[in-house]
Amino acid sequence: MGNTINLGPLALDAAIFSFIVAYILSFVSLSVLSRKFSIDQRWMRSTFDGAFFSALIGARLGFVFSYWPAFQQEPWTMFYFWQSGYMLGAGVVTWLAFMVAKVAVMTSDQRKQNMGTLSLHLSLFLSIYLLSSTIITGNVGDQASNSEYPLLTNFQMQTLEGDAVSLESLKGQPSIINFWATWCGPCRREMQLLNDAYHEYQDQGINLVAINMSEPVNLVESYLKENNLDLPVWVDGVDLGEDVFHNLGGEVLPTTLFIDAQGDIRRIRVGELSSGTLLQGVIDIH
Repeated sequence: MGNTINLGPLALDAAIFSFIVAYILSFVSLSVLSRKFSIDQRWMRSTFDGAFFSALIGARLGFVFSYWPAFQQEPWTMFYFWQSGYMLGAGVVTWLAFMVAKVAVMTSDQRKQNMGTLSLHLSLFLSIYLLSSTIITGNVGDQASNSEYPLLTNFQMQTLEGDAVSLESLKGQPSIINFWATWCGPCRREMQLLNDAYHEYQDQGINLVAINMSEPVNLVESYLKENNLDLPVWVDGVDLGEDVFHNLGGEVLPTTLFIDAQGDIRRIRVGELSSGTLLQGVIDIH
C-alpha cells in the first residue's frame, strides 16, 4: 500500500520512513567522509540530531494544528508520537529553520570550517530522500487513485443479523471501511474510536462499516457485546472478508479505507487509527 511501510507489526507513514532513511544514510555517509576530511564529528552529530528531532516535532505539530478539532478534547494526545499523523512539509520547514538558525549563530571561523559540511549534508539528504521516496513509495503522499485501486465491487457479505449486503451498496455516499479481527491488538484499541465516529458521522451521510476477517459470528457478537460496541459489522463464513481485503489492496490489519461518494478510494490508512488520522480521512471524502 502506498502510504505505509510495514516493519513486522509496525506500520509507518512511507513519507516519514523515507525521511528517516535519508537522515540515517546521509549521516552515515558524512561520518565515513569525516575520516578523510577535517570535519568536527561532535559538532556534526549535535547539529544533525537537533535538525532531525526538530523536524520530527515540527511534522507532528503541523499535523496536530491542521486537524486540531480531533485533539481538542484530549490535547495531551498530540504528544503520542508513536501514533500515525505527521505532516512532512511542516517537518521539512522546521528542519530548514533549524539549519538556518544554526548557521546564524556561527562565528566566521565556524562557517568557513562547517559550511561545506552543511552543504554536503543538504545535498546528500535531499538526493537520498527523493530516491528513497521513489523506490519505497512511488510517490510522496498517501492518496490512493483509481489507477492503483479498484472501485467497489459487488462482493456479497452479511450483517450480524444475517441480512445480505455488498460493497456496491455503499456507492452514493462517502464511506469508511475498516478491516479488523478480534485477535488483532491495534484493531481492538481503535474500535471505540470507530464506534464513536459511526455515531458522529451517520447523520452527516457518511457510512461506516467494520468488516471482520472471517471469524465466527458468535465470537464477533460476543466481543461487540462485551465492549458495548454497536457500529455496523459485516461478516461471512467462507473467508470472503479476506478476499475483499486483498482485492482492495489490503496487506495487514487493521486497514481503513476512506471512499468518496463515487466509490473511489481517496485514502488508505494501515495500522491503528488516531482521532487525527480519522479526521484527515473524513475530510478527504466529505
